[in-house]
Amino acid sequence: PAPRGGPGAAHVLARARRRRWPVVAAGLTAAAAACAALALRVASDGTHLRGVEAPVGDVHLSVVVERPGGLTALTPGEALGADAQVVFRVQTSAGGHLVVSSGEGRVWPPDGQAWIVDAGVHVPGGASPLAYRPDAPSPGPIRYEASLCPGADPADPRCVRDAVTVRWGP
Repeated sequence: PAPRGGPGAAHVLARARRRRWPVVAAGLTAAAAACAALALRVASDGTHLRGVEAPVGDVHLSVVVERPGGLTALTPGEALGADAQVVFRVQTSAGGHLVVSSGEGRVWPPDGQAWIVDAGVHVPGGASPLAYRPDAPSPGPIRYEASLCPGADPADPRCVRDAVTVRWGP
């Protein structure tokens, strides 16, 4: 029974059926917010990036030195001698195509090959890490760069990079 002086049940039900648009509008708003959240990412430096320009993740490149006595950390400003080689260690926050290069070209993977990784820590050679030394190192600094890209194109604006400089001695 309807309350005294109020609308009847048929009238209340009719009004409820007509007001479905707020539910539809709320659903559309929630879907738009979810799409915006997927398209908006925050880069490691705190800047906001939108859409296809958003980077694939983060990458961090570091090196350890392989010497006759074993692996040691590279100290700042240290020049590596003829008996030293480096092992590159790359940490990624996402998967993608990973390349370690220098001004002289690719260090790893070899030309024509792909190094497809998941998020985590990676070293050239995997479980059997490969040490590296330039073929004909000229004394001085060489800058090495790790690039993580969503695909094989190194010019993709979503690629992220990190670099380290190693000073080679005579």
